Amino acid sequence: MRAETMSRLAAFGRKHPDLVAALLLLILPFLVLGRALLPGKVLAPADNVVGFAPWAALAPGVEPANPRLSDVTFLFHPSILYAAEEIRAGRFPLWNPHVFGGAPFFANPQTALLFPLTALAYVLPPALALTLMSVLKLSVAGVGMYWFLRRLDVARLPALVGAVAFEFNALLVTWLQWSNTSPVVLLPFLFGLTELLRARPGVRPVAGLALTVALAVFAGYPQRVVYGLPVLAIWVIYRCRSATRPVPFLACWAGGVTLGLLLSAVQLLPFVEYARASVVLAYREEWMPHFPLPLRASIVVLMPYFFGSDPGRDFWGPANFNEIALSVGVVPWLALPLALVAAWSRPGTKYFVGLAVGSAALVYGAPLVGDALARLPLFSTTLIVRTADLFVFALPVLGALGLDAVRTALPAARRLLPAAVRVAFALLSLGALGFTWSHWTLAARVAMRVPLWAQYAWFLLLLTLAAVLVLRLLRVAGAAPGLWAALAAVELASLLPVAATYNPVIDRRFLDLGPPPAVRHLQERTARDHERVLFSTGLGAANFGTIFRLDEVGGYDGMTPLRIEQLADPIGSIDSAASGAFRPTAGVASPVFDLLGIRYVMRTPGSPSPAPHLVLEYQGPDAVVYRNDRALPRAFLVSRARTCLDDAATLRLLQQGALDVKEEVIIAGCDGVPPAGGPAQAGSVEIRHYAPDRVVIDATTAVAAYLVLGDAWFPGWHVRVDGAEQTLWRADHVLRAVWLPPGRHRVEFGYAPASFRVGLLVSALSALVVAGLLWAPGRLRAGGVALALALAVWPGAADAKLPAAPATLEVTPPELTEGGNLTLRVHPGSASSELDGGAGVDVYVSVARDGAPSWVFLSAAGAFQGTPTAYVRAVPGRPLGGLLVTLQGVGPGSWYLFRVQFIRASAEQPTRKHYVYPPLLATVRVEPRSDGDSGAAPALGALGLLTVAALVLTCLTPARPASDAPRG
Repeated sequence: MRAETMSRLAAFGRKHPDLVAALLLLILPFLVLGRALLPGKVLAPADNVVGFAPWAALAPGVEPANPRLSDVTFLFHPSILYAAEEIRAGRFPLWNPHVFGGAPFFANPQTALLFPLTALAYVLPPALALTLMSVLKLSVAGVGMYWFLRRLDVARLPALVGAVAFEFNALLVTWLQWSNTSPVVLLPFLFGLTELLRARPGVRPVAGLALTVALAVFAGYPQRVVYGLPVLAIWVIYRCRSATRPVPFLACWAGGVTLGLLLSAVQLLPFVEYARASVVLAYREEWMPHFPLPLRASIVVLMPYFFGSDPGRDFWGPANFNEIALSVGVVPWLALPLALVAAWSRPGTKYFVGLAVGSAALVYGAPLVGDALARLPLFSTTLIVRTADLFVFALPVLGALGLDAVRTALPAARRLLPAAVRVAFALLSLGALGFTWSHWTLAARVAMRVPLWAQYAWFLLLLTLAAVLVLRLLRVAGAAPGLWAALAAVELASLLPVAATYNPVIDRRFLDLGPPPAVRHLQERTARDHERVLFSTGLGAANFGTIFRLDEVGGYDGMTPLRIEQLADPIGSIDSAASGAFRPTAGVASPVFDLLGIRYVMRTPGSPSPAPHLVLEYQGPDAVVYRNDRALPRAFLVSRARTCLDDAATLRLLQQGALDVKEEVIIAGCDGVPPAGGPAQAGSVEIRHYAPDRVVIDATTAVAAYLVLGDAWFPGWHVRVDGAEQTLWRADHVLRAVWLPPGRHRVEFGYAPASFRVGLLVSALSALVVAGLLWAPGRLRAGGVALALALAVWPGAADAKLPAAPATLEVTPPELTEGGNLTLRVHPGSASSELDGGAGVDVYVSVARDGAPSWVFLSAAGAFQGTPTAYVRAVPGRPLGGLLVTLQGVGPGSWYLFRVQFIRASAEQPTRKHYVYPPLLATVRVEPRSDGDSGAAPALGALGLLTVAALVLTCLTPARPASDAPRG
C-alpha cells in the first residue's frame, strides 16, 4: 500500500511539476516558522511590553526576544487587534478615538484593513491570525516569484532556487510583521501579469493586473506603489520591443493599472485626505532627509549577522539591523556572472541588472548617481532605504537567469562560465575576508554571540558548496536533479540564520497579559466621562491608548495629525523622518494641558508629581498615577467666542496662556460665525453615548453658547442638533464645536467622510468592471479597452521649504587611530549672514557612534553630555561666521557620525520642529588600537588558509563537459 501511494505521488509530481514546486514553496515557511503554530505559541514580539512600565511588574526578570520589533508590538499588532475588535462589534473602524485626541484609522494605509491577510484577524483567534499573516506572506512571495520566473521561460529547478532566495530574503524577513513589506510580496505578481498580458493581451489578464494593483495599495505602504508602478512601466516599455502586438499590450497594461487604482479609490482618497493634514507630509515637503546606508553596511548582504543582531543583544553596526539587512543568500551572487556572460541577451537580464544597480546606488548613496536618483519626484516623500525592495527582487531574478544559463548557454559562452564562477567565488570570499580582517578588533570588543571567525567560516563553507555544485551542474549541463536539490538546500541554509531566528516565537500569554493594576484603575475612573490620560515619556512605549482602550493625546501611527502636533507639542517630539511617535510636550501647568482634558498622568513607579497641583491618584509597583483636577471635561459649554484669528495667532494665545479656555473659545473662521450669549452661566452637559464614530450629548444652556467636544476636528465629522444638521466649527485650533441656542438639546456628532463614501462608490463601480472582465469578457471587451488610459504624469517633488544650510561641514582627518585628535570645521558659505536671522540661530554639535542608542552633544565648554545643549548660542546682530572645534583623545574605536544642527534660538530642544536649515553630517572612522590579542593573528591566518583551500578546491573541480575535454 505504501509503495503504491509513493508511486502515485511520484506520478503526480511528474505530471504536475510546477504545482509540486508551488506547494513546496507554500510549505517551506511553515517548516521554518511552524513552531509558532504549536499550542500556547505565537509569532509576535509581544514580549517587548515587559521592558516598559506598567507591564514590567507583571513579568519581572523576563527579557524580550527582539526589542528591534517594538513597532510591531506597539503599532502594527495593536492596530490589527483594534480593527478586528471593531469589525466583530459591527463597526467599520474609520476612526480611532484613543490616540491623538482622535484620528482617522482606516485612512492610514498602514492599517491594511482591506488586505486579505489582515482579514484573518477578523475571523480567527488573535495568536493564530497574527502567525498565519506572517507565514503566509513568505509563502505568497515564494510562489509569486516562481510563477514570474516561469513566465520568463526559466526552467523549473533554477526558478525554484530563485524563488527560495526571494521567499526568505532578509528584507522581507526582518520587516515581516510590518505592513510595509506586504506590497513587496506582490512584486512578482505585478511583473508576471505584465508578462501574461504581453503574451496574451486580453480582458482577463487586465482584470488580474487591476486586482493586483489594488491589492498593492491595500497592502499598507502606498509609497512602494508610487515608485513601483513607474519601475513596472519601464519593464513594459522594455518588453514592448519584442511583443507581437505592442499597441494592444500597452493599452491593456495601462488600462489594468488605471482600473486597479480606481479599484483602490476607497483607500486612496481617505489616505490623501489624511496625508494632507498630517505631520509626515508637512515636514517632508519642508525637508526630506536623505540618509543612504554607508557602504560598510553592504557586507551584511553576504554575512547577515556581521554586525551582530538585536536578538543577540550585540548589534554594533550602522543605522539599525532592519535597515541594513538585505541578504538574498549566496547562490544568486555566484549565479550573477553566469547571467552577465551567458544570459545577457535573454529577456530581462539587462533590465534587472539596471534595476539592481540603480536600487543599490540609491540605498548606498553612490556618488552623483545615488543623489541624482534620490531627487527624482518618485522618491520625494519616501525614505531612500525603503527602495531596497527593488534590490532584493532583482538579485534572485538575475540569479535564476544565470542558473538557467547552465542548460541554455551557447558553446562559446559555456566555455567562459566556469571561469566566471571561480572569479565570482574569489571576489566574494576574499572581499568577505577583507571585511572580517578590517573589523576584527572592533568586533572583538563587542563580545559577539557569534564571533566573526565563525560567521566567515560558515559563509565560506556555504559559498564553497554552492560553487562546487554550480561547477558540477556546468559539467552535466544542468541535467542532475540531485545537484539542483543540493543547491537549493545550500541557498536555504544561507538564509536560515535570519529567517529562523529573527522573528521570535514566544509564549501566547504575552499577547494578552491583561491590563496591569494601574491601567485597570484608570479604566474604571474614565469609563463614564472618557477623561484623557497622559502616559509620560519616561514610560518609553507608545500607543497605550489603543492597547488599553484608554484615551490619550499622544500616539504613533506613522503619519500624526498636524493640528494636534502644532498645539500640544511646542518643543517638538517628532523624529527627523517625521514618522515616529508623537508625545505631547505642553507642560502640565499649560492651559493647553487642561484644554485637552488630560485628567490623569501615568509615570514610572516612584516618580514624583510633575506639578504641585497634581494629586496622587494611584501608587503601585507597576506605575504611579497623578490626577489633574484643572482638566476640562470631555465636553463643555462656553458662552464667549473669538473669531477671525489665523492659526498662528490662535496657537500663540493658547500656548502662552493669554486665553481663559474655560470661559472663551476661538472659532476658526470669520464669516457666518454665530455669536455666543455672553458671560452668563452656560449650563450643563452629559455624554449619553460614546463610540468611535458617533458621540451623543445632552446639553442645557441658559444662553446661546458653543458646545465644545474635546476631540480632534477633522474633515468628515458632522453634527446634528435636535435632529437638524448644523455647522461643525473648528474650535481652539483642533477641537470640535457647535453653536447652541438657549434650551435643552440632543447633539449628535458623527463621522462619515466624503473621501470614504466617494472612494467606496468608485471602488464598487470598478469592481463591477473587473467582475465583468473576468466572467463576461466578450461583452465588456470594449469597455475594458476603453479603460486603457495613459497614467497621469507623476507629481513633481515639492520645492523644499527649508533652505539649504549656508555652510559646509568638514571633519579631518576622515580616519584616525583611537586616541588621536580630529578637527571639526563649519565653513560659512556666501550667504553666511543669513545665519544671523531675525530671531537668531543656535548651533548644536552632536555625535553618534555605531551601535550607540542615542546622540551626545558637545557643550560650549567642550564636554560631551547626553542632555541637548547648544554649542553656540545666537547673539542678535552678530553673524555666526565659522566654527572650529578640536577634539582630543577620540575613542573608542568605531565609526562616528557628526551632526551640526541649526535651531531657532527660541527652541527648548534641537528637534525637527525647530530646524532653520537641514543638518550637516560627516562620518569619521576611528581605528582601534591593537589590544595585543594574541589570538587574532592565528585566527585570521587560519581563515586565510581555509580561503586558499576553498579557492584551490573550486579551481580543481571539473566543470567542462566530458565531450568538451581535450582528447589525447
